[in-house]
Amino acid sequence: MMVEQDDQNIYDEVGAAFGDVYAHQDTEAVVARGRVLRRRRRAVPAVVTACVVAAASGLGLTVVGGPASHPVAGPRVRASVIPINVDDAAFSVHTDPKTGYVTISLFRGDGADELRKVLANAGIASYFYFATVAPLPGKTFCTWIGAKEEDSRSAFVTTEIEAATITIDPSKMPPGSALGFENITFKTAASGPGYSGVAGSGKFVLLSAEPTGCVY
Repeated sequence: MMVEQDDQNIYDEVGAAFGDVYAHQDTEAVVARGRVLRRRRRAVPAVVTACVVAAASGLGLTVVGGPASHPVAGPRVRASVIPINVDDAAFSVHTDPKTGYVTISLFRGDGADELRKVLANAGIASYFYFATVAPLPGKTFCTWIGAKEEDSRSAFVTTEIEAATITIDPSKMPPGSALGFENITFKTAASGPGYSGVAGSGKFVLLSAEPTGCVY
């Protein structure tokens, strides 16, 4: 290969500039160190990739390639309700371990306060109202104080008013909401032999908050 004069002048200048530079190691040592540095540079991308994969695994993520991939649905997050199973002379509360549903039965009105405590300890706010009143025209139920009735179709699984029993899905109860139950006994005029002179009306409701009372 022919070297042009201008190129030769450049080579001479470069050679003169590095003329006083000396290597403290022999050629084989320098080459060996260069190979080590090259292997390190090649290893860096692999280490970074491994760290990313490990981080993704720690977060419970699944990396799937291709546009046809579908995300895997995560587990359903339920409300923080403590499973409870209590049988009392006045009430019972049972949690289904498979579904998380809670079945509540109130046998006597005098057990309502204790039932509220049991449900509160399990993470479910509630309020039970019982009253015996003279009927008012056009009025059937009480008016809740400090709360309003919400749509209960998703949270209430089954209800049995006559048995004062309800099965609820706590995970469907909005934060801060409460289970409400009211039982109104109306005093009426006797209408025949054996008639007790009373009539009743009751219902379960989902309330926006734990009420401070209920008035008829």
